[in-house]
Parts: sequence; structure tokens; C-alpha cells
Amino acid sequence: MNLKIKEYWLGLAIGSSGWIVFILYLFHEYSELGGFSGLLSDIISKDPRLLFFHVMIVFAPVASMYFGYITEKKIGLQKELNKSDKQLRQELLDREKAQKACKISEEKYRSFFEHDLTGDFISTPSGQLIDCNPAFLEIIGCRSLDEAKSVGLNSIYPMTEKFLEMVDRVRKEKKIVNYEHKMLKINGDIIFVNENVVGEFDEQDKLVKMRGYLIEITERKKAEESLKESEDKFRSLAEQSPNMIFINQRRRIVYVNKRCEEVTGYTKKELCSKNFDFMDLIAHESWDIVKENLINHLRGEEILPSEYKIVTKNGKEIIGIHNTKLIDYGGEKAILGIITDITERKKAERALIMSEGKYRTLFESMLEGFAYCKMIFDENDNPIDFVYLDVNDSFERLTGLKKEDVLGKKVTEAIPGIKESKDRKSVV
Repeated sequence: MNLKIKEYWLGLAIGSSGWIVFILYLFHEYSELGGFSGLLSDIISKDPRLLFFHVMIVFAPVASMYFGYITEKKIGLQKELNKSDKQLRQELLDREKAQKACKISEEKYRSFFEHDLTGDFISTPSGQLIDCNPAFLEIIGCRSLDEAKSVGLNSIYPMTEKFLEMVDRVRKEKKIVNYEHKMLKINGDIIFVNENVVGEFDEQDKLVKMRGYLIEITERKKAEESLKESEDKFRSLAEQSPNMIFINQRRRIVYVNKRCEEVTGYTKKELCSKNFDFMDLIAHESWDIVKENLINHLRGEEILPSEYKIVTKNGKEIIGIHNTKLIDYGGEKAILGIITDITERKKAERALIMSEGKYRTLFESMLEGFAYCKMIFDENDNPIDFVYLDVNDSFERLTGLKKEDVLGKKVTEAIPGIKESKDRKSVV
């Protein structure tokens, strides 16, 4: 327990006991001397030292209580001072911690800012550059912050109107995300950037600063433009092609040319619909070939051209030669297909086969000996020999020459001595 608190309670105890003794003494004397006046005169008539003793007895408790009161006040004040001192020390400690944390945070921010791969900048709405990181300097072609400040943010926009338009958007929208546009390097070269800008506003909602983050996308833009040119050329050629051209991705048709619409009877919208199954275009007898080709393509294998039938919207079957190749389309693998309609050619081949069959029957049944030959001419375009391509049975019977001995041979080889024969011309 605090020493001063002990003194307070000790004084209070002594003073209280003095009061108790004094009161008991008064009661005793009062009863012996017959009242208060007798008591007072008895006290005065006695030794003055006794009177001083009585006075001390009376005032000792009062002094003790006053001393306790003063001590209590001092103790209370000391407590308040100790409390205030503790609070002040804690506030100083908290402030010191906050300052350290703020410094660490600033150092981290500065480190991120300096090492960020995106071009970061801080500027005023008028285009005055306040700060930027090395990546920003590299993008615009400056060697130092001072050089970039002398150029100003508004100067690297190809047109001032574009910069003002951007600032106006930040005022209205508070931020701009993925804003792709052209920008000028300090040497005059035009580059493409993807820009994100965040505005800082005061209490009156007035734009006071802009924080921007740039990524140069010049190479990507060039690649996109090159790809677009390539796609435009492809579409131009594809749309004018007499063959059917399509792109199949994930078992779904994503592109068809005009010829596909004309031949199949389906519109481009129908063919490229998510609900359209491209297997509906394949004749059932050709399913196995198509599925096998698809599996091979999914394995990354190239396949040879194949012949199979497709079915049009009205149910007509068309025979086609299908050439397919794996390509990259929209960042994913796809199958580019070219179909050549050979239906009419197949009909002609069948007609020719039938015609040849009829010819062969007539050829073999003729009573006259008949030979089908190819004439050979000299440099003056005079006939000098011929080669047997085919002979009928009557030729063998009438000449005695066997088919297997003459086919593919010149007449001068099949019939030795015919050159010197007088009848050579008639034979030829």
C-alpha cells in the first residue's frame, strides 16, 4: 500500500481515538460536576497545561482529518498525473509505431512503383507530370523524370483533344479501364498503349490528380492488324471459291462460305448455330470415315483427302472430296475443311464405265479382226509405226497373233520383217 495512504489512515485512526477519549471524558466530568458550566469552570481552574491538553484532544482529530483530506487530494492528483503520463507515453508509442509503419508502407509502395513493369505516372488534370516510374520513362522514350516533366503528359497524346477527352471521362466516371489508344514517344514514333486511369478528388469532388498505368501493346496491335489482314484475305478468297469451305471447332461449325450455303441449302446462321450438329450433314454410310478423321485430328495428326457423302437440307446426297487441316482459330485448335463437289464427275465416270462396257461387248463380239492402235509419227509428221493397245478375239483368230504377244508393242516388233514387206503400206 502507498505510504501516503498509510499516513492518511493512521492519522484518521489516532484522531478518531482522541475524539472517543475526549467524549468519554466529557461525559464522566459532566456527570461528576453537575453540568456543562461546572465542567468548564473545573477545566479552567485546573492546571493550564491540562487545558492545553484538552484543546489538543479536541483539535487533534480535526487536524488528522484535514491531513488525511490533503493526502487524499494529493493521491488523487498523483493518480491523474500517472494516468495522463501513461496515456501520453502510449500515444507517443502509438505515433512512433504508426510513423514506422507509414515509412515501411511508403518504402514498399516506392519499391512497387519503381519496379512495376507497367508504366505508372501521377499527373495533374492539366497534364503536368508529378511523378513516374522507370517503365513509363522507357515507354515514352525519356531518360529521366525531369525530361518527362518538361515534356508533359498532354504532349504525348497525338491530339490535345484526345487528352482533354480522357480527363473529362475521368471527371465523370472517376476512372477509365482498358482504354486502348495511340500515344507519341518523344522522338515522334507512334505506339499503342492500354491505359488505366484513376482520379483523385478533393472534398468538393474536384479532380486534383490522376494516377495512370500504361502497358505498351504495339506488337500486339501489329499482330492483330496482320491477323485481320490475313483473315480478310482468307474470307475474300473463301467467299469467291467454287469449293465449300468451313471451319469446325469443338464439333461445331464456326465459319462457312457462301458456297456451303448454296450447296447444302442451309443458311450461315443455321449452320453456325450452337444447336446444329455437323454430323447431320454427313450421310450415314460415311459416319465411320468422318469420325475416324476427327479422332486423328484431335490427336494432332494430319490426314489424307477422303471421299464421302454429305446430305443437303432437302435430303439430296452429294459426293465430295474432303481436304482438312488443323489450324489455330481464335486461340484454339480448329479444323479447316475444303469440300470439292465431285457429284457430276462421278456421274460422268459411271456413264463412261457403262459406255466402255457396251463398247467392250461390241468389240469382243465382232466377226472382223479389230485392233486398237496408237500411231507413231516422224519429225515430218509422217506415220512410221504404231503400237497395239487392244485387239479382239477375231484378230487373234485371223492373224494367228496372240493378244499377250502384241499388246504394248510396235507393229514392227510384233511382226518381224514387215518393214521390208511390199504390203507394209497396206498393212499400216
